[in-house]
Amino acid sequence: MRFTNHLIFCSHWWGIISQKLKLKLARQCRALSLASRLARLPSSLGQTLVMVAWLLAILGSVGFPAGSFANRYSPESPEVQALVERAVAFLEKEGEGDGRFGAEALAALALLKAGRDPSHPLVRSAVESVRKNIPRSDQELFRTEMVYSLSVSIIFLCELDPVAYRREIQELVNGLRRLQKSHGGWGYPAGHKFEQSGDTSMTQFAILALWEAVRAGIAVPGTTIAAAAAWFIRTQDPSGAWGYQGTISPDWTPVRQLDIRHSVATAALASLYMIWDLAGLGGKGKKENEESSLPAVIREVRREQAFGPADVQVRVDPKLLQMAIARGKAWHHANYQIDPPRFRYYYLYALERMWTFREFVEGPVPEAPPWYDQGVEFLRRTQQENGSWFHECGTVPDTAFGILFLVRSMKKSVERVRSFGEGTLIGGRGLPKNTSQVVVVGGQVIAKPELGDLEKLLAALDAEDAEERLEVLELLAELPPDEASRVVSRQGQKLLALAGSPSKEAKVAALRALGRSGAMEHVPVLIYALGDTDPEVVLEARNSLRRISRRWEDFGPPDNYTPDQQREAIRAWEEWYRSIRPDPEFAE
Repeated sequence: MRFTNHLIFCSHWWGIISQKLKLKLARQCRALSLASRLARLPSSLGQTLVMVAWLLAILGSVGFPAGSFANRYSPESPEVQALVERAVAFLEKEGEGDGRFGAEALAALALLKAGRDPSHPLVRSAVESVRKNIPRSDQELFRTEMVYSLSVSIIFLCELDPVAYRREIQELVNGLRRLQKSHGGWGYPAGHKFEQSGDTSMTQFAILALWEAVRAGIAVPGTTIAAAAAWFIRTQDPSGAWGYQGTISPDWTPVRQLDIRHSVATAALASLYMIWDLAGLGGKGKKENEESSLPAVIREVRREQAFGPADVQVRVDPKLLQMAIARGKAWHHANYQIDPPRFRYYYLYALERMWTFREFVEGPVPEAPPWYDQGVEFLRRTQQENGSWFHECGTVPDTAFGILFLVRSMKKSVERVRSFGEGTLIGGRGLPKNTSQVVVVGGQVIAKPELGDLEKLLAALDAEDAEERLEVLELLAELPPDEASRVVSRQGQKLLALAGSPSKEAKVAALRALGRSGAMEHVPVLIYALGDTDPEVVLEARNSLRRISRRWEDFGPPDNYTPDQQREAIRAWEEWYRSIRPDPEFAE
């Protein structure tokens, strides 16, 4: 009865509100997807419920954390998967119809991220298209769309198989570097009205491609990344946004930019986060917590790590970079929306990337808007009957952008690097007995004298003392890839013999060393080790195969594997190796 009286009171109170306010609140309710239902209710009850819904919306916006009502969807949600499948079906039919080889590579990338097999006809066609269009001359290189096409092609081949297509990726990276302008940005070629300026959209795509290349083990000069960092900082608007074409500040003070767009402003902010990682600056809060938990002797010598397998030394001013990121975050917080007026699907692709890197660098963001849920709802409303999306980039690119947002493509890439890349400190493993002089290599603490004398290490492989030999093996397993490759090339037979040793510890250490070398000729031995009876040996062999192949997620076995999954993993790895090296010989 008391509740009924409250409703009657609320209904009476509602009756004195102006018609204009009623309409405004009804629009608020439509945003909550309630209007169509409330309109069919009796007037007094409908008005009361509208008012209650409005009050709840206000309370939800000011009284509770933004994330409280988020996370309705995930890439695994049936609704999301249905959207992805419809879009993938469209690309399977129309993905080759755009005419630009970069657009075809983008469509193939979306299919891979959505779980399609690398042998898919569109993927194979995109590979051939990229190979055919790798620029061989300045006339071919300096074309209007080339920065986009080179960048997307690099990302695509890095996702597909960075080992098998290493030569092509390196050629694409070389071409992209040649297109970088003297001010550090990328932009239109000579003869275009914007030939002197840097284009924020092109520059952010180039940084994304170079991040992927570094992650895939391709060497990129740190000066290339540092120059781009300086360009982003010097072309930031005082509001924290970026414009379409960057106006360069004469110093490091933000200057007014023209044609500010959500798409390029968000993508530029994501680029700064990527540069932060490429510069080895890591996550501020995460790094402080991690450092404080380490012994003092290790904290004193811990050095900043390059992000990704390749050795890249990026020299940037952390304070300038941090200030630019702070300004960018402030603009984004004040201007966030899920459906801006320009380049909406391109924007969603950048939005997912920005939030992925922001959370990776800074940790969870309590005030984050429910951007993924809102993006899913927007894509549900705007997907065409044929499964596509279209705004301003073209049907094929916009559909690919929609898929990449829905599957959280950047999150997959970053998690892959976090699981298997550099910078993971394995507690106690490989820690030298003498900690007076140590450095961090590949995320491991290693004694300087031992690192500097590889001959001594190699000789120690013949040591009679099993414990000493094991220590050497573990040390070799943590060497940087280039030094590991040198060691394995000279001591491969010893390591192969130790990989078949009765000692589990020796097996594990030897398999890790073989994996660090990146040498394809050791794949058969690693596949053979997948059949071992000890799970630790099996998983070490799997991790080494993933490191060599860069196929971080495709093949198992999973951590808690069954005998059937173990056999299936062996079959899958053998089949992959046959596709790379015809007529291989596998150990029985």
